[in-house]
Amino acid sequence: MRVTDIETTEDDHPRSATAAVRGFVKKHQKVIAGAVTVVTVITAGLLLHAGGQHDDDDEEFDAPSPGSDPESEPDGQQGQPRSAHPVKGHLMRISGRPSERARANYADAYAAGLVESEEIPPGHTWRDDCERGYDAA
Repeated sequence: MRVTDIETTEDDHPRSATAAVRGFVKKHQKVIAGAVTVVTVITAGLLLHAGGQHDDDDEEFDAPSPGSDPESEPDGQQGQPRSAHPVKGHLMRISGRPSERARANYADAYAAGLVESEEIPPGHTWRDDCERGYDAA
């Protein structure tokens, strides 16, 4: 609607903004309801998907990556399989606190000169050296 297309009432008084919004909502009620339903379903799906993927007190959280688990993705159909490779110890963001084991291992890394700060930064944990991926046979 253009500014010059202001709706008027029967006695040529401009229609209020509230009345215009109510008219729009009434006219497009089904479309608005459908959009709200779609957004609700998508939000619920995202929350359910992310809900069981981490534990605030567990530094061993390892988010699955596509192709990293040969059992869940037979023949690498869902993602590209990753070949086995070493991963060096590193900081990882978490929403909780690091475990005592993570703190002890980080202190060892500090003593060995692998990290610069003496304590794990807030919102992080320490991941030890590990092997990721698998050998495609």
